[in-house]
Amino acid sequence: MAQDRTLLPTPFGATPEEDPAEFLRRLETYMDFKNHNEESRIRLARAMLVSASADWLQALPAEKKDTYAHLKAAFGEKTYSLVFSSFAVQEKFLAKNRQ
Repeated sequence: MAQDRTLLPTPFGATPEEDPAEFLRRLETYMDFKNHNEESRIRLARAMLVSASADWLQALPAEKKDTYAHLKAAFGEKTYSLVFSSFAVQEKFLAKNRQ
């Protein structure tokens, strides 16, 4: 039982220190290892999203979280937009300070 917990990835809260791609990779590795079916994949993914990511999940339309594939795609879109907007903000800051 304790061994199961050590394989489980740390919950994802969408903080700047967290890597969403690494979280998803570890989550899927765990689910594959435990042979989770579709329903249990959705339940576990939902349980692993905490703080800001749990708020995002709650606001997500039902059709974007009705299957694991839909939830994974929505998570990818959301984390990509967060990374892209963070990069854009950094670029603006650097450009402004170069002058």
